[in-house]
Amino acid sequence: RGARCLAALVAHWPLVAALAGVALAGVPTLNFQYGPDQALFAYIGRKLLHGDVLYVDWWDVKPPAVFWTYALVAWLPDGARTVRAFDLLYTLVIVAAIYALGRRYWGRGAGAVAGFLYGLVYVTGSGYWNMAQPDSFMVLPLVLGVLAWERGRGVGSRAALLTSGLLFGLAFQYRPVAALFPLALVA
Repeated sequence: RGARCLAALVAHWPLVAALAGVALAGVPTLNFQYGPDQALFAYIGRKLLHGDVLYVDWWDVKPPAVFWTYALVAWLPDGARTVRAFDLLYTLVIVAAIYALGRRYWGRGAGAVAGFLYGLVYVTGSGYWNMAQPDSFMVLPLVLGVLAWERGRGVGSRAALLTSGLLFGLAFQYRPVAALFPLALVA
């Protein structure tokens, strides 16, 4: 089992390098405090955990998924640092998903470069007020939705196409503009 894990790491060394680079560049983000939006998201997320109802007891113009994401993180201690750690881990998962998508189309090297560039720009160029926002959270379901779409389209798998639709629906719950992505795939 250990040899198989080592073989997978060696085979996907570009991904490992991309993840390590993004993680290293993203460590300073763990010290960022809440921006105005994140503070509101975290507050509403904690209230949802205590039984309050979204858009009844608490209201904001953002779609619901961001509040439920913050509710998922809100039960952990340490407030802003926990949100920032979750955001960095989420970004690393996005890097891996972009790697998988790039590998499917162009190969491991291209996937690793694409994932690395996404992660690096996100953790170094977004600024604390633009991180852990609906726009960044919608990226993972979009990329996974495209992967599922490609898998389902290639072999005619209804389960993969259904998964793709569910992932695009989740992305829509972060930002309604995500509804354009499936239309682009069909076109």
